[in-house]
Amino acid sequence: MCVIVAKYLEGLGWVGAKNRDRTYKPTITIKKSFRNGVERLLMWDTDTKWTEGVNEYGIAMIGAASGNPKQMKKDEKGKKVKSDSPDGKKMRSALFEKTPEKALRYLIDNKVCGNTIIFTKNTCLILESTNRQKSGYKYKTRQVPKDEVMIRTNHGIMIPTMGYQSGDDRKSSEQRYEITKKGMIEASSTEDILSTLSKQNRNDPQMAPLRTSKKDGDMWTTGQIMCIPSEKSLHYRAIKSDVEFNVDKLNDESHKTKFEIISSKKLLSQANVISFGEYIQ
Repeated sequence: MCVIVAKYLEGLGWVGAKNRDRTYKPTITIKKSFRNGVERLLMWDTDTKWTEGVNEYGIAMIGAASGNPKQMKKDEKGKKVKSDSPDGKKMRSALFEKTPEKALRYLIDNKVCGNTIIFTKNTCLILESTNRQKSGYKYKTRQVPKDEVMIRTNHGIMIPTMGYQSGDDRKSSEQRYEITKKGMIEASSTEDILSTLSKQNRNDPQMAPLRTSKKDGDMWTTGQIMCIPSEKSLHYRAIKSDVEFNVDKLNDESHKTKFEIISSKKLLSQANVISFGEYIQ
């Protein structure tokens, strides 16, 4: 599962970032689209078509599932089979909107589920939503004050019954939330935000923001994404994923959005490793 964060930084405005966790090694394509006359810069999982990104109006959105995410399916021979994410398409479509409020409304009207942050330079909105067979679609949303950090993992805050409720999954979600919260409160730069998301736990890899487990079935962090709406930029750091992009085409001088690949050279340094319980007593 994932960790998503947002914080208002002086000089930049709202900045959002995410650790994307999966049980498979994805192939990520950084795409630029000009459909409907709107420039969108997208992080695209070629296996599931899950999408996040930023548009020419400086609207960005990132999300985290509130339960088991749609993973890669396998056939009888164990070969991965592509499976489209319906919410990925809805996220792409919401990025046609010109205001964060309209983008949020689109996500609600189309019943996107999970934790989703929609943000611009000066506005940050959080959507918590779930869709169950018996109770139907439920959601809550609010605008985040600039003096507050926004963090979501894989359980609900405004909707307590949403997401993981018990067991190791809930424990991991809560642990990752608390570790991230401490780091985000202290963060004063984009580098600090990524450093916070890069915290690991040597004793139990599932209990820290950046997960490095090698066990079958465990989640691991495949990459980090950051969006800076004031710069209309998307930044990606590959951890355990293949990335395809053409920086010359993505960063044409005539374009309004910009892409940057972030080096992971120092990501697994000893400085980013924490001991179990360092933040949680």
